[in-house]
Amino acid sequence: MTTTRGRRALGAVLTAALTLAGVAAVAPSAHAAGLATAIDDAQLDWGVSGYAQQGVFGAWTFGAFQGDASYLDGTAGQTEYAVDAYPASSLPVGITPNAVRFSGGTGSLDRTTGDVTVSWTGSYTVNAYPSTFGAPSETYADPQLVIADGAARLTFDVTFGEGKDTGGATVPAVDAGRIAVATVADVDVADVLDGDFRLQPDYQGVTLPSSVVTNQSTSCVASGGATGWWGSWPEEFVAVVPTSLKSHFYSTSCGGSQDKKPALPLAVDLGIKGAVTVSQTTVAADGTTTVTVEGRNFDPSFAIGTRPPFAGLQSGVYIAFARAEDAWRPSEGGTSPKLAASELRNGVSVMWAIPAASFAASSPTQSIDGTGYTELRTDGSFTTTVKVDKSWLADVPGRYGIYTYAGGGPKVAAYETFTPLTFVEAPKITRQPAAVSVVDGSKATFTVAATGGGKLAYQWQRKNASGSWADVAGATSSSYALTAALAAHGTEYRAVVSNEVGSVTSAAARLTVTAKPVVDAKATSSLSVPASVRYAGTASVSVKRVAGKPAPTGKVTITSGSTTVGSATLKNGVAKVKLSTKLGVGAKRSLTFTYSGDSAYKPVTVTRTVKVAKASAKVKATLAKKKVSTKARSKVSVKVTATGTTPGGKVTVTATKGKKKVVRTVSLTKGKGAVTLPRLAKGTWTVKATYSGSSKVTKATSGKTRLVVG
Repeated sequence: MTTTRGRRALGAVLTAALTLAGVAAVAPSAHAAGLATAIDDAQLDWGVSGYAQQGVFGAWTFGAFQGDASYLDGTAGQTEYAVDAYPASSLPVGITPNAVRFSGGTGSLDRTTGDVTVSWTGSYTVNAYPSTFGAPSETYADPQLVIADGAARLTFDVTFGEGKDTGGATVPAVDAGRIAVATVADVDVADVLDGDFRLQPDYQGVTLPSSVVTNQSTSCVASGGATGWWGSWPEEFVAVVPTSLKSHFYSTSCGGSQDKKPALPLAVDLGIKGAVTVSQTTVAADGTTTVTVEGRNFDPSFAIGTRPPFAGLQSGVYIAFARAEDAWRPSEGGTSPKLAASELRNGVSVMWAIPAASFAASSPTQSIDGTGYTELRTDGSFTTTVKVDKSWLADVPGRYGIYTYAGGGPKVAAYETFTPLTFVEAPKITRQPAAVSVVDGSKATFTVAATGGGKLAYQWQRKNASGSWADVAGATSSSYALTAALAAHGTEYRAVVSNEVGSVTSAAARLTVTAKPVVDAKATSSLSVPASVRYAGTASVSVKRVAGKPAPTGKVTITSGSTTVGSATLKNGVAKVKLSTKLGVGAKRSLTFTYSGDSAYKPVTVTRTVKVAKASAKVKATLAKKKVSTKARSKVSVKVTATGTTPGGKVTVTATKGKKKVVRTVSLTKGKGAVTLPRLAKGTWTVKATYSGSSKVTKATSGKTRLVVG
C-alpha cells in the first residue's frame, strides 16, 4: 500500500474560483482575515548546520528526545532529510546529515495570505563537544513556526545546562526562555500554500552588535574560490548563548570551517496536501486489476468548477489510472495525464470524487449514484476503486500510475498526486514436480520451476487424508526434501508459487515409499591366502576385519581336490594351518580355502593355484673331538632335519686344509649318519656336511666346524 501527497495550492486559484462562483474577488490586505485551513499533523525536519554535522571534534551529539521529537540518523543512511552539499549549503561534501524531526504539529494556514502558525511539543539536546570536556548541553523545546507578511520566525524554549568552558571554569545553567533560533526574511508564499516547503534561515550579512560579540568577521569576499560567507544566526539567540558556544553561530574568520556555520534549511510539511493511499501498487502485467484508492486532505473548497456540469460549484477531484510525462501537473502548465479509451474511463479507469452538495445544483443535473462518481466528503476524504490494465495504455508514453488532479476545469496544485504502478508478470509453472519413489528412510526431493516478475515465493503443500491441502511448515523454496517413511506412502505434494500480483499452483506429485530390503547383518568375508607354501609346512590364512565388527573367529580348512590337507582356528583373524604330507610338492597345486564364518562374518570359499615347495632342510655336523693327534681318526656325526618330514638320502662330509681335501659319504638313517675321517696331517682343518636333498626336501649344507690335528 502506497501513500502519495500533492504539491501546490495557490491563493490566486482560490480568487479565480470565487469569481467563477459569482462572488466578487477582492484582493485581501496583508492583515485581512483569509480562508483558514486547520493544521493537525505538521512535520519539521532540521539538520541545524554544517558545523553540527562536522565540527572541530566531529559531528555534534544529539539525544534526550522527548515528546514528538525524534532523530534522523545520518550514519544509518537516513533519506528523509536530504540537503544539497557545499557550496549549495553549509553541509560538507560526502556527508548524510543527522537531523531532528518534530511531528504532530498543530495550527492554521491562511490560504489567502500564506500566513502560518504551527506549534510542536517535544525537545532534544545537542552538544558540540566530546563528553570528556564537560561542555554545556543545549536543549531546544516546543518549537513554533510563525509565517506572517512574507517573513518567518522559528522559536524554541532554549536552555543551556551547567558545564565547563574552554578554560575549565564552571558555566552556570541558563534558561533563555522562548528565543528565535532561525529567521527567514523572504518567504515564498506560493511555496507555503503548497503545504510542503523549505525555508533557508538568514545568515549572510547578519551583523551582530559589539555588545554581543567583538570578533565577528564581516569583510569576507567571494574570490579565489572562497564563498565570501559571513554573518550570524539571530542576534537575540546568539546573545544568550554561553560564551564558550557563541562562536558556533557566527563568522569569526573567512573560509574554512566558517562556511559550515550557516543554518541548514528548515523542511516543513504542514500535512494539508492531498494524499492518497493505493491498495496495490505492484500489479499483474496481464489482465485487469481492481485497486482501492483512499484520499484525504482534498479540501472541497479548493476546487471550483469552470465548466459544466459543476461550473461555479465545488468540483472535486479526478482519480485516474493513466500515463504521463514528468511535467504533467496542470497547475504548473503541464499536460494532463493520458487516459484509457473513452469506453474504459468513467466508472472503470477514472472516477470523479464530488462533494455531495454539488450534485443538487449541477447542470445538467448529475446523481452521486451515477456512473463514475464517488463522494468527496466534507473532511476532504474519499474512497473508491479503479481498474488498471497495462494494455489499455500500452501505446501512450509516460509513467503508469494513479493520478489525482482537480476535476471540472480548475488547476489546484494541492490535489495533484502521482502514485506509480509497477507491472510484473504473474508466476507461471515451467516444470511441474515429478513423482518420487524411494526406500523407507531415504531422502525424497520434489522440485518445481517457475517464472514471474519480482521475487517469487514458494509454499509446498501436503494432501491430507480428508482430501484437503495444508501447508508444509518451512517448505518455502523451489525444492522440498523430506525423509520418507512408509506411513507417507501415497501422499501427494504440490507447490504454490506466488509474487506480489498473483499465485499459481503446480500439479500434484505422488510419493511412493517401499520397505527396505532385508539385509544380512553379517559382513562379507575377505580371505587372504598365500601364493606358495612348503611341503608339510604351515600356511598362514587371514580374514580381513571390517570396521565396526569384532575380529573374525571360526575355522579355516584347506583341501586339495577331495582331500583335506589342513585346518586351523582363527586367532585375531589369522589361522596357522599345518599342512599334511598328503599335499605333495608341485609348482601348481589347486587348493581350496574355506572359512566357516561366525556370528559377524559370512562364510567364504576361494580356490587358488598355490606353489608347494620342498621342505627346507637343516644340516648339523658334530665332531666327536675337536682336537686329535696325527695318528688318530676323527669321527663326524651328521643330522638332517626338515619340518613335517624325516629326510633321507646321502650326506657328504668334507674336510679341507688349504688345497688338501678329504671327502667321505654316508647314507642317512632316520635323518642321521656318521663318518670316520682318515688320519689327517697336522694342522687346522675345516669340516662341513652337505645334504644332497630329496624329492621332498631341499639341499642344505651345515655350518663349518674347525678340527685341530697335532
